[in-house]
Amino acid sequence: MLTSARMRTARTEYRGARRWNLDGKMGERLLALRKEHGLTQEQLAEKVFVTRQAVSKWERGESVPDLELLVALAEMYGVSLDELVLGTRADEPEPAGL
Repeated sequence: MLTSARMRTARTEYRGARRWNLDGKMGERLLALRKEHGLTQEQLAEKVFVTRQAVSKWERGESVPDLELLVALAEMYGVSLDELVLGTRADEPEPAGL
């Protein structure tokens, strides 16, 4: 059973994930990149020093990696932070109105 403190933490984690997961698809991108590189969740977790459960949460959109990990993941996968977080490539023009 969840305690009220854990429920508050879970809500905060979910809100934080929604705030930083701007288009709602960062988890899908993380999953696709991991698979493109032939890694299991466990292997990725070992490379970036987190648990497999953390990787699973990222891919399901329940949480997001911290900035330090986002930078490491982008470097490891050979993509920009924009591509990883926003889904846009550096060579693509920005949408009008931003």
